[in-house]
Amino acid sequence: MLGQAAGTESSLNDLKSHFGSRYSIPQAILTQQHLNRAKNWLKHWSPGIDEECAEFDLEEEATQYIARGLSNLSVLGKPLPSEEPKFMSWVGTRRPRNEA
Repeated sequence: MLGQAAGTESSLNDLKSHFGSRYSIPQAILTQQHLNRAKNWLKHWSPGIDEECAEFDLEEEATQYIARGLSNLSVLGKPLPSEEPKFMSWVGTRRPRNEA
């Protein structure tokens, strides 16, 4: 969401850069097989080419897309939705950070 408008400062570009260098994963693989896998499977599924069934954690996928959209809004200097603090609080309780 809003990644194109945010351009090189988009959250997707940040994630590709960070995780690509940290784990030595080519950016195309990182994007297609990890960051956008669910969206791409749903949008571009082709019988005979793609697997018939795929498993996704829909809550995780939705959380990531909302967080990426909020980040892109911030990059664009746009006001965040009034529900953003509730969402971030929910993320903090449902998806606590692993301190490693």
